[in-house]
Amino acid sequence: MHTESPSRGDQSPAEGWLVFHIRRLRQWFGAKAVSQTELAELSGVPLPRLRALESARVLPRPVESLVRVAITLGTSVDHLIDARHIERVRRLVEGGESKPTLDCRPFCPTLALCYRSPYLASAIMHDGELLEVQRTRVRKKKDIHLAVARLIGEYGCRKIVIEPDRHLLKLVENPHCEIRTLAMSVAKRALIPPDRKPTSLELCRTLLERFPSLGRLVTVLPTGRVAMSEKWRVVQLLPVALGVAADRLKLGESTRTSLRT
Repeated sequence: MHTESPSRGDQSPAEGWLVFHIRRLRQWFGAKAVSQTELAELSGVPLPRLRALESARVLPRPVESLVRVAITLGTSVDHLIDARHIERVRRLVEGGESKPTLDCRPFCPTLALCYRSPYLASAIMHDGELLEVQRTRVRKKKDIHLAVARLIGEYGCRKIVIEPDRHLLKLVENPHCEIRTLAMSVAKRALIPPDRKPTSLELCRTLLERFPSLGRLVTVLPTGRVAMSEKWRVVQLLPVALGVAADRLKLGESTRTSLRT
């Protein structure tokens, strides 16, 4: 697939971001998500082309495949494309002129992380919207650093919310990100209604009430409760709790973590 590479003089931190939001849209599509292979079959886009689109860091010239994917996922093309890439191209087309756009709000997503050996769970959030949830099995400590660096690069995250664990904090340290800590017990009190007990079970219940689509990541029993024994599934909800609670509490200067102290 031929892609148009930006000139060296136009390179910026934005070049590391994923261009298309295909992966996160696949996660929430249908009743049980859709795989790359299934999406390729549904859209009629060859699997190698779809894989290239999903991992693209610069806008590809061919757009027919992109339109097919957008139609299949029931969304618009502009929803697939990170607005920062559209803005970069707009500036190139308009000769660098600065003109107001329809949506001038900066896109600075927050990366929330939670580690429960051997899984690192992450949630990407922006303005209260849950963009993507991932679970990575890590074998070595350096795997955590690499996984976090990849997520930061893909989404251009500038804020990280994590539990107050100094060993983990050192692994996720990034010069481009502001790191804030939040204990899970505090997140529970911030999110669970006062008439309920601040337990992990009630936390999961509260999160599923707010984000019903999270139900596909865990096993929901006939009673409506989450199967807490499946810890490898439940861990995916924990970073979501941290991200939502951090936004609700509006963590400020006093909660920022300095790794130098």
